[in-house]
Amino acid sequence: MRRVTPLVLWATLLASPLMAQAGPPAAASRPAAPARLHLYFAAAPEQLDGARTLTFAVQLGGKPHLQETIFLETASPEGHAFEILATRPDLRGRLSRLAANPANKLEVRLAADQNVIREFPTYQEFLFYSRKLSASGITPRKASSLVLDTAGRENGNRSLPTKGMQIDPVCADQCNTDYWSCIDNYGCDYGDCSRCQSTYDQCIYYCPLVCVEPKSVSSHTTTQNWNGPTNTGNTGCYKPNFNYTGYYYYETAMQRKNTTVETTTHCDGTTSTSTNVWYDYQYCWSSTPLTCGYPTLWSLACHY
Repeated sequence: MRRVTPLVLWATLLASPLMAQAGPPAAASRPAAPARLHLYFAAAPEQLDGARTLTFAVQLGGKPHLQETIFLETASPEGHAFEILATRPDLRGRLSRLAANPANKLEVRLAADQNVIREFPTYQEFLFYSRKLSASGITPRKASSLVLDTAGRENGNRSLPTKGMQIDPVCADQCNTDYWSCIDNYGCDYGDCSRCQSTYDQCIYYCPLVCVEPKSVSSHTTTQNWNGPTNTGNTGCYKPNFNYTGYYYYETAMQRKNTTVETTTHCDGTTSTSTNVWYDYQYCWSSTPLTCGYPTLWSLACHY
């Protein structure tokens, strides 16, 4: 019998059809770079009634991670849908990368002023909600915002872009591509991706800031009495307290004209204005000399 050496056996195995078809192991799949992912939220009209801000807040492991405050600067009814982190593709990418690791617990909360109007226990649930909203064909309302990157500030990253400025999306795309390339080549050591994250943070740090339309939006509303007052037919008895004589009051309605002028400043330095007019009513109580005994009114303040 001919003796088979280990070298001959190895050469035979390499030449076999089984080894020829096997090829190198497939690379682990990874999600696509999220730089172009857009985030949306729509509030019910009554949830924003009278509110001055809409806040998008993210917690990581129960601790504040980042927050965006959207300013509801105009009183005109422009809709109640908003794009979240519209000028910060770097932060949208960071949230997607964090959410890809099951060990990271991301929670999302939205509030009108200080009143919480929606909570998402996981970032994936918020993404699912946002994608459904995007598919419905919504038109986001124009609004300026301020981002507080708590995590970035603690890590010594540069100050946040000013209103009307964003990190160059082309540069941000390249940083995301480089990040995933790093993950493919080096991976994460037991869930620690700090090597690739550090490279990404440095890349984003040196990305230039570019103007984003609109650079700024401001509005001013004036109100004038337009028609009235007219008697609504409603009456009531008011007594300051039970030791005083009560008097009957009748309700009047004053129609008011509201004019909002919105000024938009563009990246090329030009400005454009738009005017929106709408009407509402102010209701007030007027006194009569007629006395009454049992109060039915608890306040004489005007209301809308």
